[in-house]
Amino acid sequence: MKNLWFQQLSGLVKVEVTGKGAERLINQLVRDGIFLSRIERTGGEHLSFYMPAKAVPALRQARRQHRVKIRFTERSGLPFAWKRARNRWGLMAGTLLFILVLTVLSNTVWKVEIVGAKPGTEEKIVRQLKMMGIERGKLQFFLAEPEEIQRKLAEKIDEITWVGVQTDGTTFRIQVVEKERPKADPPLSPRHLVAGKEAIIVEMYVEKGQKMVSVNDYVSPGQILVSGLAGGRAVAAEGTVLGKTWYKTAAEIKMKTEYSVLSGEKMTAHAIKFWDFSLPVWGFQKDRYQQKKVERTEKPFHFLFWKLPVSYIKTTVRETEVHEKTYSVEEARKAGLEMAKKDLLSRLPEGAEIESEKILHEKLENGTFKLTVLFDVIENIAVGRPIHTN
Repeated sequence: MKNLWFQQLSGLVKVEVTGKGAERLINQLVRDGIFLSRIERTGGEHLSFYMPAKAVPALRQARRQHRVKIRFTERSGLPFAWKRARNRWGLMAGTLLFILVLTVLSNTVWKVEIVGAKPGTEEKIVRQLKMMGIERGKLQFFLAEPEEIQRKLAEKIDEITWVGVQTDGTTFRIQVVEKERPKADPPLSPRHLVAGKEAIIVEMYVEKGQKMVSVNDYVSPGQILVSGLAGGRAVAAEGTVLGKTWYKTAAEIKMKTEYSVLSGEKMTAHAIKFWDFSLPVWGFQKDRYQQKKVERTEKPFHFLFWKLPVSYIKTTVRETEVHEKTYSVEEARKAGLEMAKKDLLSRLPEGAEIESEKILHEKLENGTFKLTVLFDVIENIAVGRPIHTN
């Protein structure tokens, strides 16, 4: 079966033989090692069979010895298909050009659709998309990945809470959820303002209520700072009470650390993927980097509304270098302080500020510099506590 398939690929002809020597002709061809298939008797002295096109000269030579008539009724295989295509090159070129143009148009962005955004926000999104090269008429293969587009839009536009990006054929769809405007706070019920933690009072701004402490007073958690009982009636105490609070934070720094950086050298390879088979197109030489970072993007081809099992793959290999950093004690102390400060700032409430810091303890142990830091923080310590009246 495999041999027959190969013969069909390289070219087959169907031969009709007429004459008394038809059978002797076939026997001679077989003895000469010529592949014959589907031999049939179509009449008394009529035989037909298929044979390789390249063996036709041998057939013509054998015909002279057996005095038979031959006629070729079918021709199939690549050589004959190519000959027919050459005779119709204009039609073939036009068909291929039409398919190519249609494929390019099917992989072009023809519509950018933004859903869920108000007119002002939509205008900002359109401007940002144009800056990223995303607009009508652009090929999809050269656009950024949806995850990167989502990240950049969320960073650049404050009005967006969530954004989703997807491609649907030739439509580039952006789905947006905008931030809701904060609703007006409901009227407050009568309350005191009390200390949420121990502190020394630094500043006080009282809008409603009666001051119960002064600047430089030490207060403990739960102590009333501003009373909601003023002038013989209960009110909702309002204001800001800034106090100095204290936080203790620990940090550890390795005296020797390794880190990886990009060297600037890179190699880019392009390939076309058919199902699970990748065909290299450009830049497919083997990289020579010992340390590397590989980035791979895959863009599927579309034809009209169908997604084809064909993709364009771009692979970027970047060389990385591993460096070793050795800290002195002073450098480790500075890095540890910075680390402790960043850790504390991530846990502080909005508006709080670090006023000062003091190292309480430090030591070098097993190649690790350890330190404990006490921070003075200025923050609003006032919290509301309801007034219960009978």
